[in-house]
Amino acid sequence: MGLLFAKAANAYPNRAPDLKQDPGVFEVWVERLAPIDAGRALRNLNIHIDNERFRFPVPADLIRNDLQSTNERYLQLEAAHQFALRDEWLRSTKEPPEGYWQDIMRLIAKGGDGA
Repeated sequence: MGLLFAKAANAYPNRAPDLKQDPGVFEVWVERLAPIDAGRALRNLNIHIDNERFRFPVPADLIRNDLQSTNERYLQLEAAHQFALRDEWLRSTKEPPEGYWQDIMRLIAKGGDGA
C-alpha cells in the first residue's frame, strides 16, 4: 500500500495528505485496501490519475472502479441473451415482442448503456 500511496502523492503533490499531521490517513488506506489485489488497486489508481486532475484519491476510488468490469461483464451477458432471443425468433415464425426493435435502436443511440 505504501507504493500506491507514494504514487498518488507524486501524481497529486499539492493535494496529498500530510502524514506527519494525520498518520491515520495511511492506516485507513492499509485497512481498506488490504483485501484488494495490488495489481487491481494499481490499475484503479491509474484510472483515477487518468480521469481526475485535482482530487487526491481515497481508498474507495481504488476499489470502486472494479464495478466497471462488473458492468462490462453484465453487458456482455445481456448482449449474449439478446442474441439468443434473436436467434430463437429467427428460427420460429413469431415476431419479436412489441417495441423490441425500438428498444434496440434506443440502446444503440445511447451507446448501449441502457440509461
